[in-house]
Amino acid sequence: DQQVAYGLITLTDPSTANTAIRDGITMRQLKLWPKKNRKEPIRCAKYQHYGHIAKECIKNGDVCVNCSNNHRTSDCTTKDKQFYASCKSNEHSSWDHNFPTYTKRCEETNRRYPDNSMPYFPTNEDWT
Repeated sequence: DQQVAYGLITLTDPSTANTAIRDGITMRQLKLWPKKNRKEPIRCAKYQHYGHIAKECIKNGDVCVNCSNNHRTSDCTTKDKQFYASCKSNEHSSWDHNFPTYTKRCEETNRRYPDNSMPYFPTNEDWT
């Protein structure tokens, strides 16, 4: 039985979005605490390197997100093995967000998009 899910709600009015973030929303008798969707570093789903998307990738073949071998992630037979080709580490896989390369890329992205550091959308309200 599924216990956790991720959902994306798009609100067109910043004040409404801020109220939902501040006060939460109730869905099916469950209180949810939405967060502002922040821009994240772009990582190629084909080659597992940052800075471009798979559609724009010029590399031949695929690199597995789990083990970094030359096959599609869906074809991986060693899902328990972790290796990240970008930083040459077996401490984590490409999708892990708890490693220095990802943190550095997030900091770069946050500098490009200052809104990322704001928990709310800017409005005339003082608390935003």
